[in-house]
Amino acid sequence: MLFEQIRARARSNRRRLAKLTASRVDDSDEADLNRFCRVVVAIQDTPGFTEEASEVVLRWLVEQRHWQTPNPDRDGPDSDRGKRIEERNRLCVAAMVFFNQLPVDLRAIVARTAFPDENFEGERWAADWCQSAASLDSRIPEELKPEVMESLVAIYQDQADKIDGCEVCCSCGLRRPRHRMPPLTEWRAVPDINRGVLPKYILPRFFESCPACGSTEKVWEGHSHEQPYPWRAQAAYELDLRRLVPTP
Repeated sequence: MLFEQIRARARSNRRRLAKLTASRVDDSDEADLNRFCRVVVAIQDTPGFTEEASEVVLRWLVEQRHWQTPNPDRDGPDSDRGKRIEERNRLCVAAMVFFNQLPVDLRAIVARTAFPDENFEGERWAADWCQSAASLDSRIPEELKPEVMESLVAIYQDQADKIDGCEVCCSCGLRRPRHRMPPLTEWRAVPDINRGVLPKYILPRFFESCPACGSTEKVWEGHSHEQPYPWRAQAAYELDLRRLVPTP
């Protein structure tokens, strides 16, 4: 019964992946496991995906699901079991939404280069993005335009050395890279005729405002849970695996 959806539609390479998946996932809820399978198939069938890209993403999703599934023998008593299961179930949906939002020509290369390899090494900015969405630290807006995703990917690919963490739009929840601040000796003050007023500085930014909705309000990703931003409830609804994939 495990992963029959994948096996039924498997190409030659998918049979090995299905075996890997069944050996790593420990899930007492067969309905959720079947839902997971169906989302995995949808991700693998995403236009622009290759067999190599499929393998990388599936391996990562399987490993994450294994560790996020509560296990009393491994984790001890878990009072947050329900919360952990909800986050676990959101992750595969977040990955599906992420790849659907990417331009088709970027999907395979991002899968191959921005998710950890089988040794959990290498770049992982896309994996972190999906995990952030699943944790409701940010949101992947459904209304994102392809050119916005393309500009975000370009920053990670071409200016990774200038990135210092991420910030989240307070209005729509979009997660975007934050530009590294230069040394204080390189800060340039804005000319101001009002004496006694603290100086303002011209600092490098990737975006002056949110590239998705235009809002200038933002928060460090690590602090996004401190306020009840409206986008969080919307994100939880959009990534609800049990709503999106009814029980067969």
